[in-house]
Amino acid sequence: MHLRHQFVLGLKRILYGACGEPYRIKCHTLRFLPGTRPVRMRYVGSRNSSARYDALQVLWLTTQLNDSDFALDIGAHCGVYSILMAAKCGQAGHVVAFEPDPCSRELLAQNLRLNPQIKRPRNRRGDTIQPRRQFAIFARTLCGGISVRTPI
Repeated sequence: MHLRHQFVLGLKRILYGACGEPYRIKCHTLRFLPGTRPVRMRYVGSRNSSARYDALQVLWLTTQLNDSDFALDIGAHCGVYSILMAAKCGQAGHVVAFEPDPCSRELLAQNLRLNPQIKRPRNRRGDTIQPRRQFAIFARTLCGGISVRTPI
């Protein structure tokens, strides 16, 4: 399976090149570096819990976010959810992406460049947290919750 995955990824890099792999969700066509796009919606009912959970997250984001909403992506990695959020929140909305890892932030920046039609999320580094001026954010997720401290 690993060899097949590498082969398909190599083909996608050749096929899509610099324009990115297309991902259509609702009325948006978004583009991602090959190997970084969101999971396809057909996996909502998958037996594989990781694929199912990812597909359920995509489903939730695309059905619950609206134009002019505010969204946070904490641990943005390569920007899969940040870009989906930005497409759904529109030009009037705001998305903030937190990513402490410089390698992941670079993938996020590359994926954002592939999507000039969306309002660019504010990309925040995770190491900017200052201990004296903090407030807690608590966001409910599909399977529980996450809390994080961030500067005001």
